[in-house]
Amino acid sequence: MYDVVVVGAGPAGSTAALQLSRKGFKVLLLEKHTVDRDKFCGGGLADRTAELLFKIYGNEIKEVFDFRVNGVVFESPSGRRLIVEYPPEKFYSYLVVRSKFDSRLAEIAASEGAELRENNEVVRVRKEGDRIISTTRNGDEIESRYIVVATGSQDKLGEQMGIAPLSTDQLALCWGFEEDYDMDKVFKLWEREVGIIPVFLFFGPVPAGYGWVFPKRNRLNIGMGTNMDYVKSPQKLFRNFLSRVINEGLLPRDVAKFKV
Repeated sequence: MYDVVVVGAGPAGSTAALQLSRKGFKVLLLEKHTVDRDKFCGGGLADRTAELLFKIYGNEIKEVFDFRVNGVVFESPSGRRLIVEYPPEKFYSYLVVRSKFDSRLAEIAASEGAELRENNEVVRVRKEGDRIISTTRNGDEIESRYIVVATGSQDKLGEQMGIAPLSTDQLALCWGFEEDYDMDKVFKLWEREVGIIPVFLFFGPVPAGYGWVFPKRNRLNIGMGTNMDYVKSPQKLFRNFLSRVINEGLLPRDVAKFKV
């Protein structure tokens, strides 16, 4: 029997598994996919998050910090821009590729004692006396004293444990793409238009949300996010947003070929 079963090997689950293992607990970390899967996400880390990760994981985590920007550009619905350049001695934003980032966190947790099992989806949880029984999709039943559910907002395990599900007005949806791209072409445009290599946040292209453009070392990440109650015609919203950014001279025209 395990002391703790952690369900979900994303950043939260892997970090919980690592910290518990360091305290001497017998930990099983279960992931329904593989930890190196592609997962759409902006991949932005604020400086405090990065500092916390350094504190927990050490400098070896730095290898998966893919890119650092030196500012942020906010654009209003009317097209006015607020350009914030970070001091040269301070970087406030890091960018990661989620497949590499998630994989490395899980690897470190496993190297320090947590048992990692990929392609193991937990579909049912029940309590029997002082034990938690986690049942996987392939029929395995795993016993533990405690369970940590780190599966994100869309999972249903919480409901099985008496946790009320989130309503649609409490949930957000994001969509977009991350593709390999010659980022030097993009950086030249940004140096000309805004004078820095930033992350961009656009307000107005989607109700009650925002659009973003995040640079990685050799990848371009563009997306939108809003409350689920406002999601209507997401493909049309995204194409309009992408056209706006291209027409403003912030992206090369061939970026329009990428699909959500």
